[in-house]
Amino acid sequence: MDHLLSIRAFVAVIKFQSFTTAARHLGMSPATLSRAITSLESHTSTRLVNRSTRHVSLADDARAYYASCAEILERLDREELRLAEQRNTQKGILRLAAHPFAVETGLSQLVDEFLLATPDIRVAVTTISEPLRLEHGNYDAAIYPAFLVQDAAAICRPLIRSSSVLVATRAYLEANPPVPSSLDLTGHAFIDTRPSKWDPEYGSGRATGISLSHNARLHAVMNECIAVQLALNGDGIALLPTSIAQRYMKSGRLVRVLPEYELTDPVAELDIAFVHRRTLPRRVRDFVDHCISFFGNLNTQTDEYRVVHAI
Repeated sequence: MDHLLSIRAFVAVIKFQSFTTAARHLGMSPATLSRAITSLESHTSTRLVNRSTRHVSLADDARAYYASCAEILERLDREELRLAEQRNTQKGILRLAAHPFAVETGLSQLVDEFLLATPDIRVAVTTISEPLRLEHGNYDAAIYPAFLVQDAAAICRPLIRSSSVLVATRAYLEANPPVPSSLDLTGHAFIDTRPSKWDPEYGSGRATGISLSHNARLHAVMNECIAVQLALNGDGIALLPTSIAQRYMKSGRLVRVLPEYELTDPVAELDIAFVHRRTLPRRVRDFVDHCISFFGNLNTQTDEYRVVHAI
């Protein structure tokens, strides 16, 4: 039987001077409570409780042990109450890991709005792009693609599921060979944001299943922040999540390559991840809710570019 439960049973029996009352207080049957006392007496090799048909009392040899048990339980209950109050208070530091995809999709505004709503919370942000273990990095949460979060106990709530798009500056396209409908990138610099090998497909009307050739003179795999800057600098054709590229397309700084075709793969994803705990701090719960609300509102503005809504 659980040792701590046995100690609680012992202290309750002496406090209430009754097995029945102690069992009711602890939410267990009198038989279970009696077994707990017997287990503790077996563990200590000492009679702890004097029993009779009408009376229950503390054994003389158990007085010091009872005092220690009562003190330990009082301290434990006090600390658990303190932790519960702390969990339900919007205070402390939120340690956040952010993927470059998040940085390019409104992270600054997200954090600013959260800090404004929770003035007693501080946020420490680390931007990384490699596979992540929240517990190893001592992070409370991460705005990250779920497939890169490696904690077995992690919970990932979807924020964005975005289509991808090929973009470049007008100046780059005018200064380089035209991209044929076969999407052969021979002679071009290709700025990729996906580390793994894949063959994205374009499809529109009858022109479906057209594969992207990897004959580019330069194939550079970059995170989203660097890829955006290279594309804006006119250094090549970039594959970007539509949720990132859209504002640059709206402003005219980037244009779509072969806009008559719809890129159906890959889908860029972004999630809010945290490790499941029985005592999840309120600041983490509130931040998760804030992220879902923020990206939900953001996504309602991006239907034109087929950003899948947050769930």
